Amino acid sequence: MGGKPVDTSEVLFGIRTVRWDVNTGFWINGQHLKLHGWGQKPVDEWPGLGSAQPDWLHFYTLDLMKNAGANWVRWGHCAGGPAQIESCDRLGLMVQQPGVDGESDSFGAAWTLRSDAFRDAIIYYRNDPSIMIWEGGNYTVTLEHAQELRGFMDEYDPHGGRAYGFRGLNQIDARFIDVCIGTEDAMKLPDCRWSKGNMTGKNRHAGSGMLSRHRILVVLKPWARLMI
Repeated sequence: MGGKPVDTSEVLFGIRTVRWDVNTGFWINGQHLKLHGWGQKPVDEWPGLGSAQPDWLHFYTLDLMKNAGANWVRWGHCAGGPAQIESCDRLGLMVQQPGVDGESDSFGAAWTLRSDAFRDAIIYYRNDPSIMIWEGGNYTVTLEHAQELRGFMDEYDPHGGRAYGFRGLNQIDARFIDVCIGTEDAMKLPDCRWSKGNMTGKNRHAGSGMLSRHRILVVLKPWARLMI
């Protein structure tokens, strides 16, 4: 105003290239990488504190995960908070970021709230380089809802180098995903090939017209280490 700034805001960002390959898996900055990590609740409870924590304690929790060998965190079943995502940015931990989900589809005002929350999460966090996957939900939804959720990423984060996935999965939701991240219904899809044991993901091949995108299976089990 009048040639002088009236407000400023500093936004940290990072630059990376990401590729999901149906034959070889995950690549970042030209390097192939195996993913190891946890499904973590955003409350990050600690004994005696619950979720009433300063930001540094969220960083400390994630740093413990990294020192234990993790490079990946899946927040569930709602989005990780600003302190947690910023900590992942600084620590180099990659993130699977959901919106909000009540373990089922929802309708009416409840769906409007969920849909708006996922849209707002994408807009709010789209500059955070740690986020690799936007997770549309923990359980299957209708065709219209699946299309709407996918549309938010395409509209608000089309060039972020991120994939879109659903944990619970069926033939409807599979039409809109880039990577298969499910531990449950995804195993029932006919073109989803699994290795022995449900903690190691193998290639997922888009073999039909309905399943048109290349996908890699990322197995996420709460509180357990994962690997692809």
